[in-house]
Amino acid sequence: MHYNFTREVATELAEVDACFKNALLFWWDDIKPYISPLDDDITWNYLPAIAISAYQNLDLDRNLCISMTNMLKTFYFAQSIHGVVKDDEEGQIYNQDFQFTILIGDYIFGRALKLLLEAEGEEFVEHYSQMMCEINEGMMLKYKYRGNAIKALEKTTGSLYAIAFYTAGRLAKIDEEACNLYRDVGFHLGMALELYETGEMNISKGYLHKCEQQLTNFSLLYKGSLQGLIRVIKEIKDVISPVEKAVV
Repeated sequence: MHYNFTREVATELAEVDACFKNALLFWWDDIKPYISPLDDDITWNYLPAIAISAYQNLDLDRNLCISMTNMLKTFYFAQSIHGVVKDDEEGQIYNQDFQFTILIGDYIFGRALKLLLEAEGEEFVEHYSQMMCEINEGMMLKYKYRGNAIKALEKTTGSLYAIAFYTAGRLAKIDEEACNLYRDVGFHLGMALELYETGEMNISKGYLHKCEQQLTNFSLLYKGSLQGLIRVIKEIKDVISPVEKAVV
């Protein structure tokens, strides 16, 4: 991780990692082969840090920040496991390994929902269910129908950043309009980061510009400090648009 904002929340991320492992300890030896391929996964590396920043920015309880981020990380892990399952056309062999992959993915999705309830997030079960449907639509676009890659990324990955910010707003008890604006900030920030990291620099700039616009709109409704989030966005902007920074 080469972004400062990940180092600023390093202690919190270490706690998230500890919670993640503890919740799955019974299966740990079996799931390690699914974790190793994620070492270079963009979402795996950056989503938890962005989520922590989203929760902390609204001054939520530290333990709640850790719990919600761990739950989101667990959701993504389950999604990544299901992502390795192929269909007949791709040469999937229906054996015990295949069955175990389906089983462990479903189990971890269940664990994520349990973590959500333990964090007293009952009100978000419907939102996470909708997100899972959206992710599945994105997976179909990506793998089955070879649809628009950006639209698939919006559904499979952008939705994860969006729900982190939306739930943060709801937990901070800000009104629905502000929650939706905060959600849009997270969605566009996550998309900008993910697209930049995959080499789509020009498209990334468009999402980052929308992120800044939505942050401005959000700041008109939210009177608390936004300095933590502003630092994150500024750092990503300085990386994505170094030439523009030099001109200024």
